[in-house]
Amino acid sequence: MARETKLPRRLQPMLATLIDAPFDDPDWVFEGKWDGFRMVAAIEAGKVTLYSRNGKIISDSYLPVARALGKIDGDAVIDGELVALDAAGRSRFQLLQNALRGDASDRIPGAAGVGSKTAAALLRKYGSLDELLDAGRFQAQAQQLRLYRSIATMDAAAPLPALRNQKPTWDRAARLARDWGLNKLAERLVDMEASSKPARRRR
Repeated sequence: MARETKLPRRLQPMLATLIDAPFDDPDWVFEGKWDGFRMVAAIEAGKVTLYSRNGKIISDSYLPVARALGKIDGDAVIDGELVALDAAGRSRFQLLQNALRGDASDRIPGAAGVGSKTAAALLRKYGSLDELLDAGRFQAQAQQLRLYRSIATMDAAAPLPALRNQKPTWDRAARLARDWGLNKLAERLVDMEASSKPARRRR
């Protein structure tokens, strides 16, 4: 049964249809499956409105996305998948679900008792953190969860101090993270250092 949506018909996203077996047809265009969740963007006279697939306006939650789409010259409706990419450019749903899942070793405020499987199930059910909170879930932690989401998704509007003329020193940051007991963060910083180094070619 299709999920109900409040979106106007002209904005409703295309949905997959269950079939018995895969097929190949020159009249069809196929695309890869991104590991994220559905979003529809309506651009009218330079104003961008972002919708979840259930029809909720979520523009304020994804301001960097709205700002980027605002540079499009002309009106448009874009149906796509919101994803978070890791250092290697791969889409990872885990980076989105980090807005719900706290990491005890990192002392990051997350939803108490929510593991990765539960976080993934909740986000797939509700579509976004905002819809989940509007449904009454995790109200005592709502402010912390929104803040963590903005940090985890590298939102430029997150309340973090600006660093001018700074070159990333991942190894030093990893050592500091370990000193503070932020072990998982240290591991991620080590991965970022490795991915930032140019590959060496064998002669």
